[in-house]
Amino acid sequence: MTRYVWNRELQSFIDPKTELPMDIPDRGVCAPLIQSDITPYMSPLGTGEISGRTQRREDLKRAGCREVDPSEFKPTFKNEKFARKHGLPFEG
Repeated sequence: MTRYVWNRELQSFIDPKTELPMDIPDRGVCAPLIQSDITPYMSPLGTGEISGRTQRREDLKRAGCREVDPSEFKPTFKNEKFARKHGLPFEG
């Protein structure tokens, strides 16, 4: 991760290694992303309560599991009438 420091002469943030200025995106606001922690839940693996992202990662690692990327999820539907009505894939 690149670390930027304030340069008084240039009045902007620069990368101390390359001495290049920080690229500010065109979308307006440049700010760090801060995510709130997850609400506690019971592990589906039966290992107890999961009360944070760190515990969740450790629980998945212990069980040899991983998170599924949303692009990997391919929903199939077992109710033919519902699938036909909504134009969804039916698995009979």
